[in-house]
Amino acid sequence: MTTSIDTLQELARDIAYEMKAVGEYRQSFNDMREKFRSGASTMLDTIQTEQRLTTAELTLVDLRLSMANAIAQLRYETATLLSTETTLRVPGFPEGLEQTNITQKAFETLPDLSKPVGPVLKDRNHDPNIKYISGQPPWHH
Repeated sequence: MTTSIDTLQELARDIAYEMKAVGEYRQSFNDMREKFRSGASTMLDTIQTEQRLTTAELTLVDLRLSMANAIAQLRYETATLLSTETTLRVPGFPEGLEQTNITQKAFETLPDLSKPVGPVLKDRNHDPNIKYISGQPPWHH
């Protein structure tokens, strides 16, 4: 598997760390704005503090994107990209797919391999209702 659980855990730790950093930068920026309003700080200092906050927020967005990509890759590799929340409406052959609805949850959660994977796709126009298939013709059963 290309995407390992260790990678996901590391990304989760990085995201938690960066969220804490963003909170601290936001507090620092708010404090700096108050200092600027009272005349105890310069506009340049305030802008530099805001730039550090913006950089931290961008880093957080990049980490969240990396996590989403890693989860999507894991779900693809484990054939769990389509979940039970996925809605597919498939008409009879030869028409193609009529409607697709893939929820955001499919890209935010890790696959649970203990449950059935994906929706059950069944052609609504063709249901032979075959109960037994073997290498023998049906008249030999």
